[in-house]
Amino acid sequence: MKKILAACLLCCVSVHLLTAQTWNKTPIKEVATIEFPLSTQTVDANGQYAIGGYNDSLSFIVMFAELPADRDPKKEGTDDISVLRSFIDGHLRAEQAKSIRETNFTVNGQAGIEIYHTSPSNPMQRNRSSRYLRAMKYKNYLIGYEVMTFPDLEDNKSIEATRKHFFDSFQLNAIDSATTTEITSSSSKPIAGDSIDAIAYKIGYIAFRLFMVGIIVLIGIFIFRRIRKQ
Repeated sequence: MKKILAACLLCCVSVHLLTAQTWNKTPIKEVATIEFPLSTQTVDANGQYAIGGYNDSLSFIVMFAELPADRDPKKEGTDDISVLRSFIDGHLRAEQAKSIRETNFTVNGQAGIEIYHTSPSNPMQRNRSSRYLRAMKYKNYLIGYEVMTFPDLEDNKSIEATRKHFFDSFQLNAIDSATTTEITSSSSKPIAGDSIDAIAYKIGYIAFRLFMVGIIVLIGIFIFRRIRKQ
């Protein structure tokens, strides 16, 4: 856990203020690519790989983790959707949030789940954030990518267009057994657990911690900008 928290700090130390929006195609290991509209920080620790970037209106993160290949059929989840729901449940539990809207999507023929939620779930609590999370399982890899903003900025057409571009830019690469072996050998050991679903839940829970420091930074910038406008 200490290594993970250290990784969080590394991932979230920098804040990037945008004057113009230039999209940068970024590899997610050899498994996928996605475009960020800003500079990013990358963290690889304890079997999880994260790429994050933040500005004064939006926060972006991609979470990538390897699931164990040697599964016990008696302990694993029923299907890929079950694994994704476990990942999402862990993510929401860590945020003390509830899913408001859920939709399905596909990328290169691979099914995934997108959820919209606010955190914290209590509508009366200050400093709430609005979040859009997409989760997908590809081969034995679990990928989540999320955008966070504030409720009063959601109707901003520029912000909505940026979020849509980020999501739409995600593409899976065709990978064979040789590529899979290379990715596995260059990664940290997968997180251990009693079942694939349990591992996915842990990954979702820890992934929120990777996002948390960035949220604190973004809230600080948001409050500072509000004060300056008064």
